[in-house]
Amino acid sequence: MSEWTYAAYLALVLIGILCVGKVFPSRWSKKEWKAAGAAIAMAGSAFVVWDILAVEARHWSFDESLVLGLFLGNQPLEEILFFILVPFWGVLVYSILSRSEKKL
Repeated sequence: MSEWTYAAYLALVLIGILCVGKVFPSRWSKKEWKAAGAAIAMAGSAFVVWDILAVEARHWSFDESLVLGLFLGNQPLEEILFFILVPFWGVLVYSILSRSEKKL
């Protein structure tokens, strides 16, 4: 395992988002983009704060040999990106499934 491990997992999530978005195009209105952004920001912020507190309390830590080494406070960049990409993936899949259900 290397410092690219976490980044590689995030790259796979991003590739999945791009592929699913290409196969099942989801045309969102400006209002839907704002709602998705707000939902991701609220959830992501809560989990980042939780992460910061957990690392400060030494409940867990990040192995510096498995992350790129770019930190925002005590959080590696990959962790911040995780809390953006994974919720976006969920919102995208939900949007696709809810729109396809309406067509049935």
